[in-house]
Amino acid sequence: MAKEKAKKEVNRSEFIRTALTKNPDLDLKQINLLWAKAGHTGEISRVLFYQVRRKMGIKSEYRWVQDGGPETTESLEPEPEREDHHNDDLVEAAENSLPHILMFYKRFEEKRPVMLLDLQSQKLYAYPYEEFKAELGEKSQVMLAAAYEKASPKNKIVVFVRDNENRRLASMLFDYE
Repeated sequence: MAKEKAKKEVNRSEFIRTALTKNPDLDLKQINLLWAKAGHTGEISRVLFYQVRRKMGIKSEYRWVQDGGPETTESLEPEPEREDHHNDDLVEAAENSLPHILMFYKRFEEKRPVMLLDLQSQKLYAYPYEEFKAELGEKSQVMLAAAYEKASPKNKIVVFVRDNENRRLASMLFDYE
């Protein structure tokens, strides 16, 4: 009598790698739908999903390059929430780019991205929260988690400004309306 082959238990990480190899644009929701359709129980966690993506070298990066100086009005420059003043120049840069930040955020608002303004390149990025968090150091991860948690119920967006020349990174919240 022939023995039946035992069905090999599918490793979640391997499942994600296989799916992303076929289509690197899949998001967590789509991966979990594929997981369920394949007859597996439970869900794939957000942390595991982004960890596998990072190890595969897949990044979700939305980029917008600023052309010229932004047009601003005082009504579009709400005072950001912040505690210290040693990064006032970074806050000012974000305020000056606020109309562009808000316009770019709106394109991806259903994903609730973290916005990043790079001072030297004058580029604006929108990152998925978990992916952005995974790229930060421990101290910055804590800063991001606190800001993101605070922003969610108050209809605010999290904006980071990065100054590579002086090795500074500052976060702030702006009203999104």
